[in-house]
Amino acid sequence: MPFKIFEGASDKPLRIAGVAMAAGMSRNFNVYTTEELSSFAPLLVGAPVYIEHVTVESAAGKVTKCIYDSTSRCLLYEAEIYDPTIAEKIRNGLIQHVSVGADYDALDLVDAKVPHGLSHPELSLVAIPGIPETNIQVLEHFIKQKVPDDQTNEVELREEKTVGLIAQKVAEKLNQKQTAEFEILRKEATETKIKLTEAESKLKTVEEALGENKNQLLNANKALEDMREQLPNASLFLKPSVMMLVSEHILVLESLVPPAMVERSSMGMQRQGQAVRAAILVAKEKLRVK
Repeated sequence: MPFKIFEGASDKPLRIAGVAMAAGMSRNFNVYTTEELSSFAPLLVGAPVYIEHVTVESAAGKVTKCIYDSTSRCLLYEAEIYDPTIAEKIRNGLIQHVSVGADYDALDLVDAKVPHGLSHPELSLVAIPGIPETNIQVLEHFIKQKVPDDQTNEVELREEKTVGLIAQKVAEKLNQKQTAEFEILRKEATETKIKLTEAESKLKTVEEALGENKNQLLNANKALEDMREQLPNASLFLKPSVMMLVSEHILVLESLVPPAMVERSSMGMQRQGQAVRAAILVAKEKLRVK
C-alpha cells in the first residue's frame, strides 16, 4: 500500500502517516516554498481530517503530528481516523492521497501563485491530490492487547523508524523525479544550442549576401552617375525624352543634301546645301570628340 497504518486494539482509531505537502508547484499552480512549509508544519497539528474538503459533517479524524523534513522538502504527517467506514476504505487501498486546505495572508502573482502566511489548515482525504507526492501510509499493526509500560519506548522507536523510512522513500522518489526533469532540461538545452548555432550560421550567410547586394547597389549607382555625365540631357524617369545617335543624325543630314546639279541650278538650292553641309560638319566634329 502507498502508506502505513499504526493500529491499536479494535476500539482504537486507525493511525496513518505520509506526505501532506511538498515544496514546489502544485497542479493548481500554487508554489510552496520550503520556508513557508517549515513554519506551517506545527499549525497542521490538531487540524481536522475531512473528506474532499467538504464540511464538518464529513470530518473523519484529526492530525496528531506534523514535521518538515528538509531532506525530502516535504511535510510529513501522522493522523488518526475515527470513522470506521473511512478506515476500512483506507485499509483496502480505496483512499490513497491527501490534500491540505488553508487560508493565506498574502499572495504573490508571478507565472504561478505563491501564498504566504498559511493558516487555519485542514487535511482532507482525496481521490486526486493537488500535489502528486502526497500519500497515505497505514502504520504497522500493534498487538490487540494492551502494550506494557516497559515496551512503550520500543513502540515509539518503531514509529520513529517507520516515519524515517517514509521520509527516505519520499526523498528517493523526489530525487529520481528531479533527475529525470534535469535530463529533459539538459536535452532541451542541447537542442536549443544546436538551433542557435544553425541560426547564427544562417544569419552570417544573410549578412554576407546583404554586403554583396550593397556593393552591387553602389556599383549600379556609380554606373548611373557615369551615364548622367555622358548623357547630360538624358532622363532616368519612367518616360525619358527621345534621343538620337549623332551618327544617325549625320545620315539624316546627308540625305537632305541636294544633288550637285540641283544645287548649281537657278532654283536657289545652293544656300540650303551649304547649310546642310555645315550642320553635317558640326555633327561629325561632336562624333569625333566623343
